[in-house]
Amino acid sequence: MNCLKRFLAKICPFHNMYFQYKNTKIEKDLPTIIDDISDKQYILIKNTQHDPHVFMHEQMKKVLLPYCINTFKSHDVDTYYEGRNMKNTRIIQVMENELLNLKKIFGLLKETYNYTININNQDEITEEHIININYDYIKNIIPMSSLCAGLNLITESDVDFGLLIQDLNTPTHTLDYDKFNTVKEILLNNGYIYSMAFNETNYKNRYFSFIKYKDDIEIEIKVRDYDTALSLVKLHHILDNNLSETQKKYYTYMKYICKNLDKTNKGYKYYAKIKKIIYEAHWVGIENAFVFPRVCDSYEKYSNRNF
Repeated sequence: MNCLKRFLAKICPFHNMYFQYKNTKIEKDLPTIIDDISDKQYILIKNTQHDPHVFMHEQMKKVLLPYCINTFKSHDVDTYYEGRNMKNTRIIQVMENELLNLKKIFGLLKETYNYTININNQDEITEEHIININYDYIKNIIPMSSLCAGLNLITESDVDFGLLIQDLNTPTHTLDYDKFNTVKEILLNNGYIYSMAFNETNYKNRYFSFIKYKDDIEIEIKVRDYDTALSLVKLHHILDNNLSETQKKYYTYMKYICKNLDKTNKGYKYYAKIKKIIYEAHWVGIENAFVFPRVCDSYEKYSNRNF
């Protein structure tokens, strides 16, 4: 079997997309380890003052990552990761183009352009104007995606942006509907469709999803309150810039295996669980970092859209 996988790796860099592994050790032990870490963190949060992010960092460093490095080496992690990188080129181009477009739309860039006007039926006059839309409360729009961190999967890649709005949350933690509706109208007028609100009762992680498609690639904008999103911004900065190649490769492969486990086992939610562990393991020392809601095994009762 190992000879077959090595042969497939040579002739097809994407063989892991199709190869149905039969390693019962991985299928059995990885979920057990993930559940053990998740349960211990839950108990720790309820009963002690120990930092839950420090706990996740220690568990990733001492338990989960060493286990995966030792176990996954026969699965040709490098081949999957390199094949994924080849697929990313087109998605990255879409992301860069849309980021530039969004910054223009929201006045975060100044662009010089020419256009014609007609005054009192006289000759048309060409003038140069500066786009300078003044939405002071729109602080920034930034990529906040596993794509930027190098952790996206081959078949699960999309583009995510965070649109950060100053004081979108009022002092009483309710929503400033005037600001939200202004942003909503701009996005709807530029090809986005309003999807839904997530975590509405949790003002620290409340966001509003807008989606459109470009070249069959999903682009999602998550409209967030600026101040409460700062810890998430810092987390994504760490994931985007501070991970080693080893971490990127094995985190990606953990996600890949967990995604397959979910597909082949009804009710499993190990993809959401491993994302929670990866995120929280790198949130150490960031002010106002919060713990994502516990991911349970019932699709009917719990949503995995906490990220």
